[in-house]
Amino acid sequence: MTFSALPGKVVPGEEYPFSISLLDDAMPEPVNENLSLKVVATRQTNGGGGGKNKDHKTTTEEDGDTETNDGRALPPTKWLTRDGRAISDGNQETEEWPDWFTEQDGGKVDDLGDGLMLFGINYDNAHFRRFLDRERDALNKKVITEQYRVGMLVLMMGLEDAYARMEQSESKSALEDSIDDIRRLAAQGAATVVMSIAKTLPSIVNPASVADPDD
Repeated sequence: MTFSALPGKVVPGEEYPFSISLLDDAMPEPVNENLSLKVVATRQTNGGGGGKNKDHKTTTEEDGDTETNDGRALPPTKWLTRDGRAISDGNQETEEWPDWFTEQDGGKVDDLGDGLMLFGINYDNAHFRRFLDRERDALNKKVITEQYRVGMLVLMMGLEDAYARMEQSESKSALEDSIDDIRRLAAQGAATVVMSIAKTLPSIVNPASVADPDD
């Protein structure tokens, strides 16, 4: 599970109690846990490019125990839709397409300042919708949607991370004027393959497929 805080929505020091349940066909009954998520710090900025994730610390509390981990959280996302409509999960932020958007676009990146980026992902992308519209089961639709969201986010973050790590040079300066076009092309390309990767790779690349047949 990954938790992401939208800028301005969460105050350091606040606690968010919640419960989580796990159940599958092999279990006689669900396993339930009551948890509390506490916001202990904001991201630390250290300069560099806009897409680079910053180191931060998170604290989890369960039954009075506290565990601190160094790591990186996924940045916030929002859905982009053709008409700005809310999607089935009404808890997720949506935004109407920009004028220059089409069904071939995969997403866009908004620089929020202080090294934070907001990743917009195109819910009405034609390639994603072909996968989603073929599925009839409501739960599987949610799985496909989350696979698409996380897959697109990771692929788009890859470009931002590579760009942020470039040393300032004439080459980087030349890219700055075209970085939004590069982001658009990268997101378009990612959208054409992300669902095929998510759905196909686990079935063709797994322990059985790479094991020595003589073992």
